[in-house]
Amino acid sequence: MLYKAAQQIQVSIKKHDVKKLCLILNNYQKQSSPMDASITTLKKNLKYISSSCESAFSNGPIEGINRKTKALKRICYGFKNIDHFLCQNSFNCKIKKPPYSEDSMALLIRFDNGPSRI
Repeated sequence: MLYKAAQQIQVSIKKHDVKKLCLILNNYQKQSSPMDASITTLKKNLKYISSSCESAFSNGPIEGINRKTKALKRICYGFKNIDHFLCQNSFNCKIKKPPYSEDSMALLIRFDNGPSRI
């Protein structure tokens, strides 16, 4: 019964079916399991969950860019030039129109392919 309820909740959220989600949560009977706490949390936050189901927007892509930027800051220990940092960041995040100059792009290409031997 618990597995079936969990699967129904997952499917209703994936299909953005708020009415079905409300029906599942209201018909759930407590069974002294960890699922009871999850159902209580879902009921408490139903307003926000239904809003997220009705909206086509997601903050997932922005969170991914933020994660990659923070990782780059930790790895690089700082760039001497902010253009180099922005260039590398936009390259890592695959931003189509980066906020840097063409000179910085040449440095990025050289940096990405390894150090050039002169």
